[in-house]
Amino acid sequence: MRKCSICDFSSQKKIYTQKFSIIGKKKAFIYDVVICLKCGFVFASNIPSQKNYEKFYKENTKYSFVDAEKEVPQAVKESNEYYYLLTETFLRNNFKRKRRDLRILDAGCGSGYLLSIFKKHGYKRLMGIDPSPSCRILAKKLYGVDVKTFLISEFKDKKKFDLIILSNVLEHIEDLRNNLLYIASFLKEKGFLFISVPDGDNFGKVMREPFLEFSLEHINYFTITSLTNLCKKFGLDKRHYESRKMETFGAYTSNSFWQKNGNKIGQKITYDKSGEEKIRKYIFYSNKKQEKIKKIISTLIQSSEELVIWGVGSLTSRLLANTNLINANIKFFVDSNKAYQGKKIIGYKILSPENLKNTKHTVLIASYVHSVGIRKTLENNLGYKGKIINLN
Repeated sequence: MRKCSICDFSSQKKIYTQKFSIIGKKKAFIYDVVICLKCGFVFASNIPSQKNYEKFYKENTKYSFVDAEKEVPQAVKESNEYYYLLTETFLRNNFKRKRRDLRILDAGCGSGYLLSIFKKHGYKRLMGIDPSPSCRILAKKLYGVDVKTFLISEFKDKKKFDLIILSNVLEHIEDLRNNLLYIASFLKEKGFLFISVPDGDNFGKVMREPFLEFSLEHINYFTITSLTNLCKKFGLDKRHYESRKMETFGAYTSNSFWQKNGNKIGQKITYDKSGEEKIRKYIFYSNKKQEKIKKIISTLIQSSEELVIWGVGSLTSRLLANTNLINANIKFFVDSNKAYQGKKIIGYKILSPENLKNTKHTVLIASYVHSVGIRKTLENNLGYKGKIINLN
Protein backbone atom coordinates (compact mmCIF):
# COMPACT_ATOMS: atom_id res chain seq x y z
CA MET A 1 0.00 0.00 0.00
CA ARG A 2 1.27 3.46 -0.93
CA LYS A 3 1.21 6.20 1.69
CA CYS A 4 -0.14 9.63 0.82
CA SER A 5 2.67 11.68 -0.76
CA ILE A 6 1.36 14.91 0.73
CA CYS A 7 0.68 14.12 4.40
CA ASP A 8 2.37 10.69 4.71
CA PHE A 9 -0.86 9.19 6.10
CA SER A 10 -1.61 5.48 5.56
CA SER A 11 -5.41 5.34 5.93
CA GLN A 12 -7.17 5.54 2.58
CA LYS A 13 -10.47 4.69 0.89
CA LYS A 14 -10.65 2.86 -2.44
CA ILE A 15 -12.96 4.45 -5.01
CA TYR A 16 -11.99 2.59 -8.21
CA THR A 17 -9.87 -0.30 -9.50
CA GLN A 18 -8.07 0.10 -12.83
CA LYS A 19 -6.82 -2.84 -14.92
CA PHE A 20 -4.39 -3.03 -17.85
CA SER A 21 -3.06 -5.67 -20.23
CA ILE A 22 0.67 -5.04 -20.53
CA ILE A 23 3.02 -5.54 -23.48
CA GLY A 24 5.12 -8.63 -22.89
CA LYS A 25 3.22 -9.65 -19.73
CA LYS A 26 0.69 -12.46 -19.29
CA LYS A 27 -0.72 -11.12 -16.03
CA ALA A 28 -2.84 -7.95 -15.93
CA PHE A 29 -1.53 -4.92 -14.06
CA ILE A 30 -4.00 -3.60 -11.48
CA TYR A 31 -3.98 -0.54 -9.24
CA ASP A 32 -6.51 1.09 -6.93
CA VAL A 33 -7.54 4.74 -7.12
CA VAL A 34 -7.80 5.87 -3.49
CA ILE A 35 -8.46 8.98 -1.44
CA CYS A 36 -6.36 9.92 1.59
CA LEU A 37 -8.60 10.12 4.65
CA LYS A 38 -6.44 12.82 6.25
CA CYS A 39 -5.92 15.39 3.45
CA GLY A 40 -8.24 14.27 0.62
CA PHE A 41 -5.52 13.73 -2.00
CA VAL A 42 -6.54 11.24 -4.72
CA PHE A 43 -3.84 8.91 -6.05
CA ALA A 44 -3.07 5.38 -7.27
CA SER A 45 -2.14 2.80 -4.66
CA ASN A 46 -0.75 -0.74 -4.90
CA ILE A 47 1.65 0.34 -7.62
CA PRO A 48 5.33 -0.46 -8.34
CA SER A 49 8.06 1.31 -6.40
CA GLN A 50 9.78 4.53 -7.48
CA LYS A 51 12.77 2.45 -8.65
CA ASN A 52 10.52 0.44 -10.97
CA TYR A 53 9.09 3.62 -12.48
CA GLU A 54 12.57 5.07 -12.89
CA LYS A 55 13.68 1.93 -14.76
CA PHE A 56 10.60 2.21 -16.98
CA TYR A 57 11.29 5.83 -17.95
CA LYS A 58 14.97 5.16 -18.60
CA GLU A 59 14.07 2.41 -21.07
CA ASN A 60 10.90 3.92 -22.52
CA THR A 61 11.20 6.01 -25.70
CA LYS A 62 7.60 7.23 -25.86
CA TYR A 63 8.49 10.77 -24.80
CA SER A 64 11.38 11.20 -27.22
CA PHE A 65 9.08 11.20 -30.27
CA VAL A 66 11.45 8.94 -32.17
CA ASP A 67 8.99 8.67 -35.04
CA ALA A 68 8.37 12.41 -35.15
CA GLU A 69 11.71 13.61 -36.49
CA LYS A 70 9.93 15.04 -39.53
CA GLU A 71 6.92 16.42 -37.66
CA VAL A 72 6.30 17.02 -33.96
CA PRO A 73 2.85 15.69 -32.89
CA GLN A 74 0.17 18.39 -32.80
CA ALA A 75 -0.60 17.66 -29.14
CA VAL A 76 3.04 18.38 -28.24
CA LYS A 77 3.06 21.58 -30.29
CA GLU A 78 -0.16 22.88 -28.76
CA SER A 79 0.82 22.29 -25.14
CA ASN A 80 4.43 23.47 -25.36
CA GLU A 81 3.66 26.61 -27.33
CA TYR A 82 1.11 27.49 -24.67
CA TYR A 83 3.62 26.77 -21.88
CA TYR A 84 6.12 29.11 -23.52
CA LEU A 85 3.65 31.99 -23.94
CA LEU A 86 2.41 31.60 -20.37
CA THR A 87 5.95 31.48 -18.99
CA GLU A 88 7.15 34.40 -21.10
CA THR A 89 4.30 36.57 -19.79
CA PHE A 90 5.00 35.54 -16.20
CA LEU A 91 8.74 36.20 -16.48
CA ARG A 92 8.15 39.58 -18.10
CA ASN A 93 5.99 40.58 -15.14
CA ASN A 94 8.38 39.31 -12.47
CA PHE A 95 11.92 40.06 -13.64
CA LYS A 96 13.19 43.59 -14.20
CA ARG A 97 16.54 42.51 -15.62
CA LYS A 98 16.87 40.89 -19.01
CA ARG A 99 14.80 37.72 -19.08
CA ARG A 100 17.00 36.14 -21.74
CA ASP A 101 19.79 35.88 -19.15
CA LEU A 102 17.75 33.77 -16.73
CA ARG A 103 18.99 30.26 -16.03
CA ILE A 104 16.21 27.77 -16.91
CA LEU A 105 15.95 24.01 -16.32
CA ASP A 106 13.29 21.84 -17.97
CA ALA A 107 13.11 18.66 -15.86
CA GLY A 108 11.50 15.81 -17.80
CA CYS A 109 11.93 17.63 -21.10
CA GLY A 110 11.46 14.76 -23.57
CA SER A 111 13.15 15.57 -26.86
CA GLY A 112 13.50 19.25 -25.93
CA TYR A 113 10.74 20.86 -27.98
CA LEU A 114 9.83 23.40 -25.27
CA LEU A 115 13.49 24.31 -24.81
CA SER A 116 13.75 24.83 -28.56
CA ILE A 117 10.99 27.45 -28.38
CA PHE A 118 12.83 29.31 -25.60
CA LYS A 119 16.02 29.12 -27.68
CA LYS A 120 14.24 30.49 -30.76
CA HIS A 121 13.12 33.51 -28.71
CA GLY A 122 16.61 34.35 -27.52
CA TYR A 123 16.98 32.52 -24.22
CA LYS A 124 20.55 31.27 -23.89
CA ARG A 125 21.07 29.65 -20.48
CA LEU A 126 18.94 26.57 -21.02
CA MET A 127 19.28 23.01 -19.77
CA GLY A 128 17.04 19.97 -19.95
CA ILE A 129 17.11 16.62 -18.18
CA ASP A 130 15.29 13.41 -19.08
CA PRO A 131 15.83 9.78 -18.03
CA SER A 132 15.73 8.47 -21.62
CA PRO A 133 19.11 8.57 -23.44
CA SER A 134 17.35 8.90 -26.80
CA CYS A 135 15.90 12.24 -25.65
CA ARG A 136 19.39 13.68 -25.25
CA ILE A 137 20.39 12.50 -28.74
CA LEU A 138 17.25 13.83 -30.43
CA ALA A 139 17.32 17.17 -28.60
CA LYS A 140 20.82 17.84 -29.91
CA LYS A 141 20.06 16.53 -33.39
CA LEU A 142 16.74 18.30 -33.91
CA TYR A 143 17.09 21.52 -31.92
CA GLY A 144 20.70 21.91 -30.80
CA VAL A 145 19.65 22.13 -27.14
CA ASP A 146 21.53 20.75 -24.16
CA VAL A 147 19.74 17.77 -22.56
CA LYS A 148 21.41 15.57 -19.98
CA THR A 149 20.37 12.01 -19.16
CA PHE A 150 19.25 12.20 -15.54
CA LEU A 151 16.40 11.12 -13.36
CA ILE A 152 15.24 13.99 -11.16
CA SER A 153 16.62 12.11 -8.15
CA GLU A 154 20.06 11.80 -9.82
CA PHE A 155 20.45 15.35 -11.12
CA LYS A 156 23.55 17.31 -10.11
CA ASP A 157 24.61 20.85 -10.93
CA LYS A 158 26.82 23.36 -9.14
CA LYS A 159 24.76 26.42 -10.06
CA LYS A 160 21.13 27.12 -9.21
CA PHE A 161 18.30 28.13 -11.51
CA ASP A 162 15.95 31.10 -11.79
CA LEU A 163 13.19 28.90 -13.22
CA ILE A 164 12.59 25.14 -13.17
CA ILE A 165 9.89 23.67 -15.41
CA LEU A 166 7.95 20.53 -14.48
CA SER A 167 5.46 20.10 -17.31
CA ASN A 168 3.53 16.82 -17.23
CA VAL A 169 5.94 15.31 -14.70
CA LEU A 170 4.45 15.20 -11.19
CA GLU A 171 1.52 12.98 -12.19
CA HIS A 172 4.09 10.28 -13.07
CA ILE A 173 6.13 10.22 -9.84
CA GLU A 174 5.54 7.66 -7.08
CA ASP A 175 7.82 9.37 -4.52
CA LEU A 176 6.50 12.91 -4.85
CA ARG A 177 7.82 14.24 -1.55
CA ASN A 178 11.50 13.43 -2.07
CA ASN A 179 11.56 14.26 -5.78
CA LEU A 180 9.89 17.65 -5.42
CA LEU A 181 12.01 18.56 -2.40
CA TYR A 182 15.17 17.57 -4.29
CA ILE A 183 14.46 19.42 -7.54
CA ALA A 184 13.36 22.53 -5.61
CA SER A 185 16.77 22.55 -3.91
CA PHE A 186 18.23 23.63 -7.27
CA LEU A 187 16.09 26.78 -7.31
CA LYS A 188 17.58 30.07 -6.23
CA GLU A 189 15.91 31.58 -3.18
CA LYS A 190 12.88 33.48 -4.56
CA GLY A 191 13.27 31.53 -7.82
CA PHE A 192 10.22 30.09 -9.59
CA LEU A 193 8.88 26.62 -10.30
CA PHE A 194 6.41 26.10 -13.16
CA ILE A 195 4.14 23.06 -12.79
CA SER A 196 1.68 21.71 -15.33
CA VAL A 197 -0.38 18.61 -14.48
CA PRO A 198 -3.73 17.18 -15.61
CA ASP A 199 -6.41 19.28 -13.93
CA GLY A 200 -8.33 17.14 -11.45
CA ASP A 201 -10.79 19.99 -10.89
CA ASN A 202 -11.91 19.54 -14.50
CA PHE A 203 -11.59 15.78 -15.05
CA GLY A 204 -14.41 14.72 -17.34
CA LYS A 205 -15.46 18.25 -18.30
CA VAL A 206 -14.51 17.17 -21.81
CA MET A 207 -15.06 13.42 -22.17
CA ARG A 208 -13.25 12.25 -25.28
CA GLU A 209 -11.47 9.11 -24.04
CA PRO A 210 -12.82 7.18 -21.03
CA PHE A 211 -10.43 6.84 -18.11
CA LEU A 212 -7.76 8.81 -19.99
CA GLU A 213 -6.45 10.16 -16.69
CA PHE A 214 -6.16 6.69 -15.11
CA SER A 215 -3.35 5.61 -17.41
CA LEU A 216 -0.47 3.24 -16.83
CA GLU A 217 1.76 6.17 -15.97
CA HIS A 218 -0.54 8.75 -14.35
CA ILE A 219 -0.64 7.87 -10.66
CA ASN A 220 -1.36 11.25 -9.00
CA TYR A 221 -4.60 13.18 -9.59
CA PHE A 222 -4.17 16.80 -8.53
CA THR A 223 -6.79 19.42 -7.83
CA ILE A 224 -5.40 22.89 -7.20
CA THR A 225 -6.03 22.29 -3.48
CA SER A 226 -3.95 19.11 -3.34
CA LEU A 227 -1.19 20.64 -5.47
CA THR A 228 -1.12 23.67 -3.16
CA ASN A 229 -0.89 21.35 -0.15
CA LEU A 230 2.09 19.56 -1.70
CA CYS A 231 3.94 22.75 -2.57
CA LYS A 232 3.26 24.40 0.80
CA LYS A 233 5.05 21.51 2.51
CA PHE A 234 8.28 22.61 0.83
CA GLY A 235 8.08 26.38 1.11
CA LEU A 236 6.67 27.05 -2.35
CA ASP A 237 4.19 29.95 -2.53
CA LYS A 238 1.64 30.09 -5.35
CA ARG A 239 2.10 33.15 -7.57
CA HIS A 240 -0.13 32.34 -10.56
CA TYR A 241 -2.62 29.64 -11.53
CA GLU A 242 -4.83 28.98 -14.53
CA SER A 243 -6.64 26.02 -16.03
CA ARG A 244 -6.43 25.47 -19.77
CA LYS A 245 -8.33 23.23 -22.16
CA MET A 246 -5.94 21.45 -24.52
CA GLU A 247 -7.97 20.93 -27.68
CA THR A 248 -5.82 18.16 -29.14
CA PHE A 249 -5.85 16.09 -25.95
CA GLY A 250 -9.45 16.89 -25.18
CA ALA A 251 -8.56 17.52 -21.53
CA TYR A 252 -7.71 20.35 -19.13
CA THR A 253 -4.31 21.09 -17.62
CA SER A 254 -3.58 22.89 -14.35
CA ASN A 255 -0.75 25.40 -14.87
CA SER A 256 0.88 27.27 -12.01
CA PHE A 257 3.95 29.19 -10.87
CA TRP A 258 5.41 28.81 -7.37
CA GLN A 259 8.06 30.93 -5.67
CA LYS A 260 10.64 29.42 -3.36
CA ASN A 261 10.45 30.79 0.17
CA GLY A 262 12.78 28.95 2.54
CA ASN A 263 11.14 30.55 5.57
CA LYS A 264 7.79 28.85 4.94
CA ILE A 265 8.70 25.15 4.82
CA GLY A 266 6.16 22.89 6.54
CA GLN A 267 3.06 25.10 6.25
CA LYS A 268 -0.27 23.63 7.37
CA ILE A 269 -2.36 21.97 4.69
CA THR A 270 -6.07 22.24 3.90
CA TYR A 271 -8.35 19.21 3.48
CA ASP A 272 -9.27 18.81 -0.19
CA LYS A 273 -13.07 18.70 -0.05
CA SER A 274 -13.61 18.54 -3.81
CA GLY A 275 -11.13 15.82 -4.82
CA GLU A 276 -13.32 12.79 -4.18
CA GLU A 277 -16.44 14.39 -5.66
CA LYS A 278 -14.64 15.36 -8.88
CA ILE A 279 -13.05 11.93 -9.29
CA ARG A 280 -16.34 10.10 -8.70
CA LYS A 281 -18.03 12.21 -11.39
CA TYR A 282 -15.15 11.45 -13.72
CA ILE A 283 -15.52 7.71 -13.10
CA PHE A 284 -19.28 7.92 -13.73
CA TYR A 285 -18.91 9.70 -17.09
CA SER A 286 -15.99 7.48 -18.13
CA ASN A 287 -18.12 4.39 -17.54
CA LYS A 288 -20.90 5.87 -19.69
CA LYS A 289 -18.42 6.53 -22.51
CA GLN A 290 -16.90 3.07 -22.16
CA GLU A 291 -20.35 1.46 -22.49
CA LYS A 292 -20.61 2.98 -25.98
CA ILE A 293 -17.24 1.48 -26.89
CA LYS A 294 -18.38 -1.90 -25.58
CA LYS A 295 -21.25 -1.82 -28.10
CA ILE A 296 -18.78 -1.27 -30.96
CA ILE A 297 -16.68 -4.17 -29.67
CA SER A 298 -19.74 -6.43 -29.37
CA THR A 299 -20.57 -5.76 -33.02
CA LEU A 300 -17.02 -6.71 -34.02
CA ILE A 301 -17.19 -9.92 -32.01
CA GLN A 302 -20.54 -10.91 -33.52
CA SER A 303 -19.32 -10.27 -37.07
CA SER A 304 -16.16 -12.39 -36.56
CA GLU A 305 -14.41 -10.10 -39.06
CA GLU A 306 -10.62 -10.29 -39.08
CA LEU A 307 -9.33 -7.37 -37.07
CA VAL A 308 -6.09 -5.42 -36.79
CA ILE A 309 -5.82 -2.97 -33.89
CA TRP A 310 -3.72 0.15 -34.44
CA GLY A 311 -2.27 1.37 -31.16
CA VAL A 312 -0.98 -0.42 -28.06
CA GLY A 313 -1.01 2.47 -25.61
CA SER A 314 -2.99 2.95 -22.42
CA LEU A 315 -6.37 2.96 -24.19
CA THR A 316 -5.76 -0.45 -25.75
CA SER A 317 -4.30 -1.76 -22.48
CA ARG A 318 -7.46 -0.70 -20.63
CA LEU A 319 -9.89 -2.04 -23.25
CA LEU A 320 -8.20 -5.45 -23.39
CA ALA A 321 -8.41 -5.79 -19.61
CA ASN A 322 -11.85 -4.25 -18.99
CA THR A 323 -13.98 -5.18 -22.03
CA ASN A 324 -14.53 -8.20 -24.31
CA LEU A 325 -12.13 -6.89 -26.95
CA ILE A 326 -9.89 -9.90 -26.33
CA ASN A 327 -12.70 -12.08 -27.78
CA ALA A 328 -12.66 -10.31 -31.16
CA ASN A 329 -11.05 -12.04 -34.16
CA ILE A 330 -7.73 -10.22 -33.71
CA LYS A 331 -5.00 -11.04 -36.25
CA PHE A 332 -2.29 -8.69 -34.97
CA PHE A 333 -1.59 -5.20 -33.59
CA VAL A 334 0.31 -2.34 -35.22
CA ASP A 335 2.00 0.70 -33.72
CA SER A 336 4.27 3.35 -35.22
CA ASN A 337 6.50 3.37 -32.13
CA LYS A 338 9.49 1.22 -33.06
CA ALA A 339 10.11 0.41 -29.40
CA TYR A 340 6.92 -1.69 -29.38
CA GLN A 341 7.36 -3.44 -32.72
CA GLY A 342 8.36 -7.10 -32.48
CA LYS A 343 6.90 -7.46 -29.00
CA LYS A 344 3.60 -9.10 -28.06
CA ILE A 345 0.47 -8.08 -26.21
CA ILE A 346 -2.02 -10.76 -25.02
CA GLY A 347 -0.02 -13.18 -27.20
CA TYR A 348 -0.40 -11.24 -30.48
CA LYS A 349 2.48 -9.66 -32.38
CA ILE A 350 2.91 -5.89 -32.61
CA LEU A 351 3.98 -5.02 -36.14
CA SER A 352 4.90 -1.95 -38.17
CA PRO A 353 2.06 -0.13 -39.98
CA GLU A 354 3.78 -1.16 -43.22
CA ASN A 355 2.20 -4.58 -42.72
CA LEU A 356 -1.20 -3.07 -43.56
CA LYS A 357 -0.29 -2.25 -47.17
CA ASN A 358 -1.61 -5.47 -48.65
CA THR A 359 -4.18 -6.51 -46.06
CA LYS A 360 -7.96 -6.46 -46.22
CA HIS A 361 -8.46 -6.85 -42.48
CA THR A 362 -10.68 -4.34 -40.70
CA VAL A 363 -8.57 -1.77 -38.83
CA LEU A 364 -9.71 -0.53 -35.42
CA ILE A 365 -8.00 2.75 -34.51
CA ALA A 366 -7.45 2.55 -30.75
CA SER A 367 -6.53 6.19 -30.25
CA TYR A 368 -8.47 9.40 -29.80
CA VAL A 369 -5.65 11.94 -29.90
CA HIS A 370 -4.00 10.51 -33.03
CA SER A 371 -7.03 9.05 -34.83
CA VAL A 372 -7.11 11.65 -37.62
CA GLY A 373 -3.40 11.25 -38.33
CA ILE A 374 -3.64 7.45 -38.31
CA ARG A 375 -6.52 7.49 -40.79
CA LYS A 376 -4.53 9.79 -43.11
CA THR A 377 -1.53 7.47 -42.89
CA LEU A 378 -3.71 4.47 -43.72
CA GLU A 379 -5.39 6.06 -46.72
CA ASN A 380 -2.66 8.34 -48.10
CA ASN A 381 0.64 6.68 -47.18
CA LEU A 382 -0.25 3.00 -47.04
CA GLY A 383 -2.95 3.00 -49.72
CA TYR A 384 -5.25 1.02 -47.43
CA LYS A 385 -8.69 0.44 -49.01
CA GLY A 386 -10.33 -1.65 -46.30
CA LYS A 387 -12.74 -0.90 -43.47
CA ILE A 388 -11.62 1.57 -40.77
CA ILE A 389 -13.37 1.87 -37.41
CA ASN A 390 -12.93 4.80 -35.02
CA LEU A 391 -14.01 4.72 -31.39
CA ASN A 392 -15.26 8.33 -31.51
